[in-house]
Amino acid sequence: MKKIIPIIFLFLFFEGFAHDKNDSLIITRLETSFNQLKHKNDSLEAKLSKIEKEDYKSIDVIEKVDNFYDKAWNKLTLFFSLAGSIILFVLPYLFAKNQEKTINLKKQEFEDHTNSKLQELEQKLQKFHQDQFNLLKDEINFASQDLNKNLKNEIETVKSMSYFLRGLVAELDGKHDLLFKNFITCAEKLISLNSNGDLKDVITAITFRLKSIDKKQIKLQKDVFVKLEKLIQNINSKYPEIFVIEIEELETLISKMNNSSS
Repeated sequence: MKKIIPIIFLFLFFEGFAHDKNDSLIITRLETSFNQLKHKNDSLEAKLSKIEKEDYKSIDVIEKVDNFYDKAWNKLTLFFSLAGSIILFVLPYLFAKNQEKTINLKKQEFEDHTNSKLQELEQKLQKFHQDQFNLLKDEINFASQDLNKNLKNEIETVKSMSYFLRGLVAELDGKHDLLFKNFITCAEKLISLNSNGDLKDVITAITFRLKSIDKKQIKLQKDVFVKLEKLIQNINSKYPEIFVIEIEELETLISKMNNSSS
């Protein structure tokens, strides 16, 4: 714009000068036109300057806005990058850690449950073994007691039969009263021992020898018959249904011998 104004001025000047150099009116008109053009030129320059300033401000605003959106876009890009990183790496890691924690918790629960069951089973086994041990101990004690009892009975039976042997020795010596007294003592001890088999043998031996003495008409002391009657009472009291025949035969024989002696 500044280059155009002088060119226009010169063009008008030469044009006016060519038509009428001496015409002052033209000069005045040219001056007026020049002043008007100059005024317009100043106005245009002012407007141009204002537009340029406003353009600078607009450009600055645009640059600021552009910088703002660039920064915002960079931040958004960074955010999505971080979010993507979190989704791709952090979340799987956290999920894996959570799964590991859950697995460890389940593992611990399983181990605790297993240990509890093992302790319970161990206690049951201990109780079972203790019960079995107590049962075996009781059986051993019972067997031991029974053995001791049987052994004691055997010993007492042997002691009882020793009186039977003494009776046989007395028989060999011809001591008939002592014979029956030893047999009766043996029978009394066998009754206390519940030795029925041996008792029957002794009763049979007493009956047999009484028959033999009765045939030989050998007299026995009165206390021998008293002891025999007491023995029969004890046998009937202890075994009312076992030695019925043997006792009847013995009672008949004793009654006969008592009648003979009287």
